[in-house]
Amino acid sequence: MLQLVFAALQLITFNLGEGFMQPPQPPDNPEVYRVNQETLVLQPVPLDEEQPEPMLYDRQKKRLPLGPFHNSMYAVQHIADFNGDGLQDVLLEGNTGASSYHTTSYLILSQGKGRYRMQTFYQFVQAYRFDQDKTLHIAAYRPADVKYAQDVGHALWTYWPTLYSFQPGKPYGTYKEDLHRAFYTQKVKGDYLKEIASLQESMAAGDGEARKAIAARRAAIALIDKMFRK
Repeated sequence: MLQLVFAALQLITFNLGEGFMQPPQPPDNPEVYRVNQETLVLQPVPLDEEQPEPMLYDRQKKRLPLGPFHNSMYAVQHIADFNGDGLQDVLLEGNTGASSYHTTSYLILSQGKGRYRMQTFYQFVQAYRFDQDKTLHIAAYRPADVKYAQDVGHALWTYWPTLYSFQPGKPYGTYKEDLHRAFYTQKVKGDYLKEIASLQESMAAGDGEARKAIAARRAAIALIDKMFRK
């Protein structure tokens, strides 16, 4: 099986880095990526079967240990240098296929010479780069700590992003919720306002769940205003 994987590797064109794009390939082929001098393989299977965990191989085709995985399906979100050490890292999203509620994300951090460590986020994530910073940031989204945030159908939940950044001397991304004022006061608040407008536009008369979802987003906006009042 591994020989077939590396044969497929010869047929794939890679475009990796900050503007990462997934290489085009038939849906029944494994997803194969180059990371530093190693090869990352994601083997897709039907949704009703158990997915093997992501596999990383060195140049001698020896499998490298990554750590425990908690989900069954995986997708590469970003391949880039997250901690500013000059080596590519991988941001993966794992899911059971049910919903984003069952998402666990993984940041696979390269230490060089085929050594990796992994940071796990028990929620879905997005990567951001801010102009004044050298490293990427990770926003981990969890249900907001406001009334009604989860008292509606899952599709209407109100999520709150928590920023993680890499600080000197720290081996993993660390929690920095108040790190970037503009991220919360402009982007996050703006996203809530757009969601409110969309809910109001599509809301049927007497739609109690939509009203709760709107109230939760307004409460989250109030939290942002309170956090950055100064």
